Amino acid sequence: MKTHHWMVTALLRLYPTAWRREYGPELTGMLLVRPLTAGIVGDVLRSALWQRLRVAEPSTLVGLAMLLVMLNGFVWNIVAPSPYGGEASMLLQNLWGSNLYVLLLVGCGLWTHLRHRGKLDQSGLAAVKISFLAGIPLMLAGILMWLGILGVIVLGPRDTPTTFHEHGFTYTYYDAQIRSCWIRVSEPTIQLQAIQSTTCPPAPLGVMLSPLSRLPASWLWGALGGLLGRWIGRSRRRPLVTSWIPRLLPYWR
Repeated sequence: MKTHHWMVTALLRLYPTAWRREYGPELTGMLLVRPLTAGIVGDVLRSALWQRLRVAEPSTLVGLAMLLVMLNGFVWNIVAPSPYGGEASMLLQNLWGSNLYVLLLVGCGLWTHLRHRGKLDQSGLAAVKISFLAGIPLMLAGILMWLGILGVIVLGPRDTPTTFHEHGFTYTYYDAQIRSCWIRVSEPTIQLQAIQSTTCPPAPLGVMLSPLSRLPASWLWGALGGLLGRWIGRSRRRPLVTSWIPRLLPYWR
C-alpha cells in the first residue's frame, strides 16, 4: 500500500503546480482506489505532458525544439557524418553564429515581453533558457570526450568523412584550417615538437564550456527583443485620435 501511495504521489508531481492545487486531491483519490495498470499510468503520463505543454513558456518550447534539432544533428554526425560544409555539420558547430538563431532569440524575447509585459530581464532570461537547452547536446559531447568515450576526427575542406563502420563512436569535427599539434615523444632526448600530420581536435573542456560562454550574448539578444516588444506595446497604447484632433480644431472654429 505504501508503494502504491508513493507511485501516485510521483505521478501527481508530473503535473504543473497550479493544476495539482486544483485537481490534485481528486486525481489522487481516483488512483488510490484502483490498481495502477500500465494503461492507467500511460494515461496519467500523457495527460501530465499535455498539461505541462499548455502552461509552458514559449522559451521552454522553443528551447526543447532546438535541443531536439541539435541532438538529431549530433547523432547523425556520428552515424552518418555529412560532407564538409553540409547544413547539418555547420549548424552543429556554428549554431550561435547563425543569423537565423539570433532572430530566434530576439523573437522569443519579443514574444515573452508581449505575453507578460514584464521587465527586459525576463526577455533576456527567456533567450538564455533557449541557448542553454540548445547547448545541452554539445555539453554532453564534451563530457563524453573528456571521459574518453567519444572519439574525435578532424576533417578539412577536402577530406571525406568516414562511415560509422570505419570510425565507430566518433564525432566528426570540421575545421577550415588543419593545425598541427605539439606532442612530447617518448624519447627523452627529443624536445617538444610539432607533428604536421597530427590534427588538433577540440579540447573537451572547451566543448563543454562553449555553450555557457554564449549565454551573456543570448541574454542581450533576448533583451533586445524585449525592448522591441516594449516599443510595440507603447505604440499600441498610444491614442491615435489625439494626434489629429488638435490639427482640426482651428478649422472647426
